[in-house]
Amino acid sequence: MRVLSIILFLLFGSYNSLKAQETPPELETQRRYKAQSYFSGHIDYVYSYLNGTGGNERALFLKDYIQDLNNNGVVAEGGLMSRQGFSLGMSYDQFVSKRYALHYQFSYWQTGYREKLNSFLQDEFGQITKSNSLKANLNYIQLLSGLKYYNDYGITLTLAGFVNYNIVDKITTEESLKTNGSYGESDTSVTQKLYFHEYFGENRVVFLTGGAFSIGYKWNSIEIDASIKVTGPILDKIDDRIFNVYQLGFRYTIPTKRDDI
Repeated sequence: MRVLSIILFLLFGSYNSLKAQETPPELETQRRYKAQSYFSGHIDYVYSYLNGTGGNERALFLKDYIQDLNNNGVVAEGGLMSRQGFSLGMSYDQFVSKRYALHYQFSYWQTGYREKLNSFLQDEFGQITKSNSLKANLNYIQLLSGLKYYNDYGITLTLAGFVNYNIVDKITTEESLKTNGSYGESDTSVTQKLYFHEYFGENRVVFLTGGAFSIGYKWNSIEIDASIKVTGPILDKIDDRIFNVYQLGFRYTIPTKRDDI
């Protein structure tokens, strides 16, 4: 919530500063610019990573555990990894001056993270191969609003805040064990599908807030942009796990209002 408050404060401050800079001879020109608006459809590649104190501690725990296994004769690999997903939605830009527009966006947004641990032991008694994995998926409906800057060379900058409504929370765990030799011949696999409250013992945050910054390039009706997003805590009580999200998007814009300038 603190992140969203800071973003909103910056946005309102920027908007008031813009209005204060308008002089009477410019008012008619400003009126014409304000008559411009654009509707856009977009699709983004989304790379999300668990961060915050809790995320960093989990990554360090897995790293140390794998190192301990390797130091004790077990070949092990894995760790905390990202989830790769996509975002799909639409946006609307309403100009408030020559270079600035209010930006509103509605999207379907995929986030999450992965854990993986593979280990292999071979000695005179035989072989043991073990694999553990966790897939945590959190998908949202995202409402984003902010201020977007356009320059004369096609560069765009956007500062925004967002509120997400969670519609999917799933954790899938898989464990497989294969042995032979004196350990006995076996090949077993177990898969579980759980909700976040079943796995962590507490609920995920349903209304997740955060902030975003993006830079893009617009040419005619096409815009390509890259953005960084940071969320608030994703769990109700474990308040130190957040997502860092990186997106690369393609946007097609259609003018909805025009006024000759």
